Amino acid sequence: MGVSDDWLLALAEAGVAAPNVQAEVAAALHDDLQIEECLKARRGVVIYRASLRGRRLIVKQGVPNAAEVLQEMRAARLRMAGGPNDVVAPVVAVNDILVMDEAPGQPMQLALDDLGPGDTRNARMARVGDWALSYTGGNYDTGVFGKTYWFRKRSEEIAKARVAEEMRGALQNVMAWLERHAERIAGAPVTKGTVHGDLTPMNLHLDDKDILWGFDVGTGPRMPIARDLARFMVTWARSSNLPDGLGLEEAMALARPVLRDDELTTLLPFFLGEQIAGRLAEQMPDGVRARRIQQMAVTLMETYP
Repeated sequence: MGVSDDWLLALAEAGVAAPNVQAEVAAALHDDLQIEECLKARRGVVIYRASLRGRRLIVKQGVPNAAEVLQEMRAARLRMAGGPNDVVAPVVAVNDILVMDEAPGQPMQLALDDLGPGDTRNARMARVGDWALSYTGGNYDTGVFGKTYWFRKRSEEIAKARVAEEMRGALQNVMAWLERHAERIAGAPVTKGTVHGDLTPMNLHLDDKDILWGFDVGTGPRMPIARDLARFMVTWARSSNLPDGLGLEEAMALARPVLRDDELTTLLPFFLGEQIAGRLAEQMPDGVRARRIQQMAVTLMETYP
């Protein structure tokens, strides 16, 4: 069975399961929630669009720690205290199902791609950095970068992956660069705080009032903020047509509101490489995305030899 067949089967199974999911959530809410459509079914996670007395909701099934995520969303909303940066309101968690408001506006992927390179797009990218800083609630500190942890963690994940043969050469080059760069920056200052955990352009929406809404937050420990920013950057660049493949100018605009100046040339490049390695390990060798990720790797290693 091919990838497209798997996707269609997952959608079909999600459609069959929808009435039971609807009934489970409605019982928890003691109200008449209506699932309207399945938006996505992938890797054991199903996302439905729903409504409750005119309120637009997202129902996400396949979240084993749904109750923890709901509590983190509530805490994040308190930390961020409204304003131009926010997290969508959670509604209820029941078993592995999380219900939340549907984010208004458009995904940041589109909000960025609608703008060409230059100051306007950089300013919008800086908004993402400001959102990440706001998410910490001002509770961040400076630690020390250890040269082995993140390199070893990524190496272990790659060892378990089914890497396409055509991507191995580029991946090996990035991992060798990553090891050298980790050695060079060992002991460097690293800003740590509460992070989103999966900060991507599809997990942030910008509405017509210029409010940036986050969702699909994680519940992990305090982490280097540079890693969350690098994840955002690599995910965006993989789906966008950027002159240098990576968007280093935009990456600097993203990171400056959050990171120390020295982290821009130490931690940020390292985590860009670490995220690129992860994408190379999972990417099929054909298509535009494969070429973009390979170009990202070349740009990064040439800029920071």
